[in-house]
Formats: sequence, structure tokens, C-alpha cells
Amino acid sequence: MRDFFSDLEARLFHPVTLFASLVLAVFLAASGPYDTYIGFSFGHRLLFWGSVVVISVFSGLSVWGFVESIVGKNAGYWENTSLIAALNALVLPGIINTLGVAMGMGKPDEMPGKLGLFALVFGITFFVSTLRYFYIGKHHPKKPRLISRLSDPQVREINRVSVRDHYVDVFTDRGKETLLLRFSDALAELDGLKGFRVHRSHWVSADAIDRFHKEKGRMMVLLRDGSKVPVSRGYREEVEAEISQNPAMAKRVQLASR
Repeated sequence: MRDFFSDLEARLFHPVTLFASLVLAVFLAASGPYDTYIGFSFGHRLLFWGSVVVISVFSGLSVWGFVESIVGKNAGYWENTSLIAALNALVLPGIINTLGVAMGMGKPDEMPGKLGLFALVFGITFFVSTLRYFYIGKHHPKKPRLISRLSDPQVREINRVSVRDHYVDVFTDRGKETLLLRFSDALAELDGLKGFRVHRSHWVSADAIDRFHKEKGRMMVLLRDGSKVPVSRGYREEVEAEISQNPAMAKRVQLASR
């Protein structure tokens, strides 16, 4: 539950969400849909339509967690977004009409019809979600599921994962945490996070690698946090092949000579 509210707060107050909400509120206030342009000042319309946008966005972001728990995080983004927008649009029209009457925007029979409000709320939710997808989704990939298992809600990055008996040590930007988990399950819950299996007992994040070097004839990978992890012969060729296909990483990472 704590993770849900923490994630909701981060999404709600993200600059992209705030910017999109402001743009929508001003646009609706200026255009005055459903005859709200007639007989009401810009300030009055901005208060009403701003409230509609805030309610729609807050509801949509709140519903997101529910949809992910039912449909699953592996479902397509657009399928999830469409479902969230539709659920939002089914629930909110009655609330918006009640708000409009309370704010003096018209009598109950003068308020927009449910079909019109359905389309409006659906559009608002979908618009904000689309902006989040093209900006946040590209620049800030979704957190791996493994992070949700950790007790520290402030963890943002996983640097490496190591197995120790029946336990898994997860090294993050906030330190180390030990989980009772199979290594294979831990790797699966990285959800495609770019990195390398360098040893049967170790996985390292690509972003955490500083360089490779030899130590007493043994290949080691040095991470940016100063820690070292052995690279076994069985995984070295695979690691080198992956890095050679990534010019940016090949330029940053220096592989030790054979």
C-alpha cells in the first residue's frame, strides 16, 4: 500500500502530468465546451474545467494500479491505457455533473449528457497517458518488479545481483538488501533491465559497469561503486559479444586483454 501511494504521488506531481493538466484546463476554459462559454467568465470556466481535469487525472492514475493488478504488468500499454480511460469515463460523468451544479454552471437538466462527458473524460485521460508514454516511458523506463520486493521505497537503480546459498543479495543505489529468493526468479523480475550474467552467481547492470580488468590472471568487472565481480570463462564471450554490438558501451567500457 505504501508503494502504491508513493508511486501515485510521483505520477501525479510529475512535471509532464502537471503541464498536460494545465494545458488541458486552459484550453477547455478558453474554448468553453457544452455552452459554458456563454454566460460565464474565463475565471469561472477555468475553475470548473480545471477541477474536471484534476479529478479525471487523479482518478485515472489511481485506477492504474488496480488495472495492473487485474490485467497484469505484461499487458500492452495501449490496452491498459484504453481500459483505464474507459473505467474513468464510466465513473466520473455523474460526479462532474454534480460538481457543475454545485459551482453554478447550470441546472441538472442543463448539464452535458453522459455520452458527451464519457468522450471528454476518456479523451483527457488518454491524452495525459499518451504524453506520459512518449516522454516518461522513453526517458524513465518502468521499474523492474524486483525493486518492489525491497523494503526501501527510495531505491531507483539495481547495480548488481548475486546469489548466496538460498538467498539473493541485491545491490542498489541505496545499499544492499538480502532476499529469500531463487536466483532465476530474481533475474526474471529484472524485467529486461540491461545487464549481463557474468558468472553463474552474479548479474551486473550495464549502467553500473566501469571497466574490466585482470586480477591475478582472473577476469574481473569493476563497477562504478567500487565493487568487483568475477567474470567466468563460460560467460566472457557472451559479455564481449553484447558489448561489441553496443558502440556507446564499447566506447565507455574497456575490456581487459586476453
